[in-house]
Amino acid sequence: RARCHRGPLMASATKRSPPVPRAELCAGDTVLEPVWSCDRASSRLPRDGHPHAQAQTILDKATQAMCEDQRMRPQLAIYLQCDFVDTYRRWTSDDSEWLDEAYVTYVGGAKNS
Repeated sequence: RARCHRGPLMASATKRSPPVPRAELCAGDTVLEPVWSCDRASSRLPRDGHPHAQAQTILDKATQAMCEDQRMRPQLAIYLQCDFVDTYRRWTSDDSEWLDEAYVTYVGGAKNS
């Protein structure tokens, strides 16, 4: 699930640098786990040489200008809602936490946006 960064659930989000191992995702009282942001040190990136590393490079280039803008930078933080950690672990691996294929079924936003 995607959430606006100012939502009440975001108050429980913590930044982890470096990211915790996949086996430790959502441990304890963690509600949201950081997955990706403009801060590479806290992002869960594919290992060098993995085919998904090329997609990561494309994402980095596509978001570079927004990540350099201090007003936009916080908008690009992506979190895993811990209710879905088992599914996340099933579909990702230690080598890459990118998915080969996914479908967006719901995107929330302002009316008529």
